Amino acid sequence: MRRFSYLLVIVLVTCMTAAADAAPKGKGNKQKKRMSVEEANAIFQRLDDEFKRMDKNGDGQLTPAEFKAGKTDEKAAEEEFKKADKDGNGTVSAGEYLASKPEALAAYKARSGKNAGKGKKARN
Repeated sequence: MRRFSYLLVIVLVTCMTAAADAAPKGKGNKQKKRMSVEEANAIFQRLDDEFKRMDKNGDGQLTPAEFKAGKTDEKAAEEEFKKADKDGNGTVSAGEYLASKPEALAAYKARSGKNAGKGKKARN
């Protein structure tokens, strides 16, 4: 389980960094109130719980059937699944699931403290 957690963090950081770099920048973006670390932790916990509820067999991967279960718009669920399945292997990992959620990016920025909400790359 610990190995899975480390892998999840690595995948999440990689995906979130790539998503942040690809986000549109400019004057049209309004800066929103910064999220607290507690709020970020609550978002990650909610998304983790959501993933675990959907993962009926507990293998750490969502199949298309698990992903679509309980959703009313099957077409929208199919499109969401395709977008989330970044590696195209036919399943969605926890990292891919988190990376597909915009609120996870905001939570990641809040937890890392790196230019949250500013649309800038962090300096090393």
